[in-house]
Amino acid sequence: MMTNHLALYQFCSVLRRKGALALCVALCMLGLGLFARAQKPTIVTFDAQGAGTGAGQGTTAIDINSLGVIVGYYLDANNVAHSFLRSPNGGITTFEVRAAGTGAYQGTIPYANNLAGQVTGWTIDDNGVFHAFVRTP
Repeated sequence: MMTNHLALYQFCSVLRRKGALALCVALCMLGLGLFARAQKPTIVTFDAQGAGTGAGQGTTAIDINSLGVIVGYYLDANNVAHSFLRSPNGGITTFEVRAAGTGAYQGTIPYANNLAGQVTGWTIDDNGVFHAFVRTP
């Protein structure tokens, strides 16, 4: 009779441990669900100063690094491409490659930026020829 009592005790002990584990997992999942619901996505729109407002013109974001720095370009009213960097606080810095063309569908177009502040991309000159560039901070 003593062995049955011991077996029942061991069974209850295992059940309590598994029950406590299941309760812990359920509470963690509930907490994660509440946390996920509490964070609503934020969408911020922006336009670079000088961006055109005609069809196919405007501001285009190309890349964002883990610090939140965005690189992109905008087409002005004459369809010339100009590069920009947007800092996490919203400040926009524009830049051009000296050899970039100034006619329609010419200019400076960035492709990526890294944590060191370097930007890579290409430029299209006055003759329509493409050239690669690296911009350092």
